[in-house]
Amino acid sequence: MTFAGHLEKIGLEARSIQVQYADAVVKALRDKGKISLLNADTGVGKSMGYAIPALERMEELRQEGKKLRIIIATHSHALMNQLVDKDFVEINKLAEVNGWVKPSVGRLIGRSNFVSQERLKRLKFYNPSMSQYDANILNKLASWDRTIAEFIEEHGELPPTIDRQDICLTPECDQEDFSDRQMQSIRSDIVVTTHAMIALDMLLGHRLLKLGNVNTVLIVDEADALIDTLLETQQQRLNLIQLRNKMEPHLTAKQLGELNKLIDEARDAAEGKKYTFTVESRAFVLACLKKIAAMTLNDEMNEIRREIGGMMNNFSTSLGLGVSDVRKEPAFVSLNPYFSRSFSGYIQKHYELSLLTSATLSITNDPRKGMAWARKDLGIEDEEVGQVGIFSPENYGKMNIELAGAGFPSIYIRDKESAPRLSGAWVTAVADVITKDKRPTVILTSSHKESALLASIIRTKTTLPVYEHCSGEPLRLHIQAFTNKPGLLITAAGHVGMNIRDKAGNGGFHRLVITRISYAQPDEDAVMALADFFASRGQNRLAQLKQQAFVKCQNDAIRKMRQAMGRGIRSPNDEVDIVILDPRFPVESDASSNHAAFRNVIPMRFRTAYAEALIHKPVMNVESTEVIF
Repeated sequence: MTFAGHLEKIGLEARSIQVQYADAVVKALRDKGKISLLNADTGVGKSMGYAIPALERMEELRQEGKKLRIIIATHSHALMNQLVDKDFVEINKLAEVNGWVKPSVGRLIGRSNFVSQERLKRLKFYNPSMSQYDANILNKLASWDRTIAEFIEEHGELPPTIDRQDICLTPECDQEDFSDRQMQSIRSDIVVTTHAMIALDMLLGHRLLKLGNVNTVLIVDEADALIDTLLETQQQRLNLIQLRNKMEPHLTAKQLGELNKLIDEARDAAEGKKYTFTVESRAFVLACLKKIAAMTLNDEMNEIRREIGGMMNNFSTSLGLGVSDVRKEPAFVSLNPYFSRSFSGYIQKHYELSLLTSATLSITNDPRKGMAWARKDLGIEDEEVGQVGIFSPENYGKMNIELAGAGFPSIYIRDKESAPRLSGAWVTAVADVITKDKRPTVILTSSHKESALLASIIRTKTTLPVYEHCSGEPLRLHIQAFTNKPGLLITAAGHVGMNIRDKAGNGGFHRLVITRISYAQPDEDAVMALADFFASRGQNRLAQLKQQAFVKCQNDAIRKMRQAMGRGIRSPNDEVDIVILDPRFPVESDASSNHAAFRNVIPMRFRTAYAEALIHKPVMNVESTEVIF
């Protein structure tokens, strides 16, 4: 039966682009040993587009006497919940209608996703000098019963001096039934899990997700975010101050003195650098780890002993030192610059095949060129590539576009005495554009500081309610207030996942303002750390690493803008004005723009709207030095 026929059986109607996407998934699920990459824009309906072909494939093999398990990995807990609580409810209906065996569905989330209240109390107790701002965030965590990721999605961040590893549940925490629930999920026919679990399984050589000799297919949704997760896993830090705080209650006075001496020696050896990898630093770190491990022999420090052992065993050939940016706290650092590129080998060794899919997997409208970055980061060779395609609905929502134009005030002021800062003229011009329209508007900024600056000016220019989402506050509460009484919602945390609907279920705002391109500064310390790593092996790769870092920042910015624009159209009948107030964003007619790559932010179905965009300041300003960050 066709995909459209299956949907019809459960009272749903397939869109033509969804049928095309599902057909590609059907082929991908028969492409043994291959990794398929499918970009599916908002409106395609990709969740059901891969879920129904997966169910159909499982049933085909079952009738042949074979078992197939499907693992679906996502980045956001919102999508995990949608899959388990909504999409697979429909899948089970389809199985029942067709007389197929209903698949069991398990949600696999590691204990490290949840807050340990005991560890949280301990952290506050051993950090009495913590700032009031940080303490307020931890107080909010004390009443949080969902995942840490969901906390960050709502509140924007954790305190900068605290890592999720400091507050999460560990095997020693009092959660007796957790392991039983995990094993039940792993044994399910369909396992819905996180990208972090895939990264952990890669580190553990597939010991986490393996289930006997059962053939398994891995489907990765929000696949571009998986790459970010794997890249983050390449570098790990063991903060020695935080380690001492954990160990101190269990140490003798002599041991504590020895540990403090090691910490001072590590700080001196790091020489103020965030990362340093040399033959000498590796030898120093290994010696220190062995001494610290000898202090963790009692049962109360099992968790710490495992953490130290993991650093010694997993990345023992690439250990280094570093200090934190602000407090200059010393840390042991482990580095595996090839970790993300081991993904392809991981798939070839442990899975029948894999499908990677996302709305922002491709950064151009040419699937081969647009996904080259992903293939490179994941180590996918040409012969390993299965199905490749970009799927975008021809008719899904309506978009009108406004652009700043090259004559709009420059974003940054730069002088010799200080770091680049936002231009008051640009912020005022942005506020003017926003307040000239009285319709409900969502404004996406690039930082909470920018939000505060912009909100202070906007409030002087409008009588509409202004909802300013500040650092540490739940975005959800501002969305609720905005929905009840529409006005202007300003946030730096709404580029991904935000879906605002009015009480009738229609689009909850008329304008979406993206103030500027969210370029991130390349992490120079990380680049230099990698350069040191390769230099210690006789390779001079500094220039290449700098170029790669710049390209990555640009690609990340393109993806973030595509995700941001997706907040405006979430259903077929939505209509929105997209307003981009960054003068660097190219107008359609400017073929010479240094930022021409950002044209790929505009979906193909809206290219006419792009060509007809309203340009606020088309006349070129006096030239100024450009700053990208």
